[in-house]
Amino acid sequence: MNIKEKLSCIQIEMKVPKNLYNKFGNYNYRNAETILENAKPVCKKYRTTLTIKDEIHVIGERYYIEAVAELLDWDSQESIKVNAFAREAGTKKGMDEAQITGSTSSYARKYALNGLFDLDDNKDPDTDEYKEQQNKKQEPKKDNEREELLKQYARGYKALSSKGFDLHNEQFISQCKAETKLSTLDIQKLNNAQLKTLVDYFAHIYIESDKFIKNEMRKNYAEE
Repeated sequence: MNIKEKLSCIQIEMKVPKNLYNKFGNYNYRNAETILENAKPVCKKYRTTLTIKDEIHVIGERYYIEAVAELLDWDSQESIKVNAFAREAGTKKGMDEAQITGSTSSYARKYALNGLFDLDDNKDPDTDEYKEQQNKKQEPKKDNEREELLKQYARGYKALSSKGFDLHNEQFISQCKAETKLSTLDIQKLNNAQLKTLVDYFAHIYIESDKFIKNEMRKNYAEE
């Protein structure tokens, strides 16, 4: 087999679990050390050697680390290289300069190895920044949903009031609690699911009362 065929076999056989857990972000991930541990026996099986090295580049005032992962063939002079870059953070809480460089190197090495062995990290990215970004994307949707439910509640409240319902009446509140299974009618304490239940209940009461009024009007009209 040539080097490309060997790499294809290695990619198929490589099984790299996400054996590390981030408690803060609540997700599993893998690192460069895990990939290297799993790669060594498979590379040996297909008569190849894996090497990885770093190079530092200065662009402007920032330091970038380039990791180069190379697979060398024992049976020829062929090799395949994949590189990846990572930029050093200016500062990182709890780390000195050497630790910042080391963590940046590990990050670059991991993604060079990912590229070489065709490992996919899209489902469970291992960066806190990605996790925070995803949370921020979801928050507006939740806020918009609650805002719309509150608007619907306000419209329903106004509509029922216009029909003569005393929404502060003890009997109405008791009936509402019984029907919606809610322990409180304090709007600020309701989650979105509970708020939707209350909105649906108000809509149901409004529709039923509207039917009742229309029926009464028909009766009165018929009697006249």
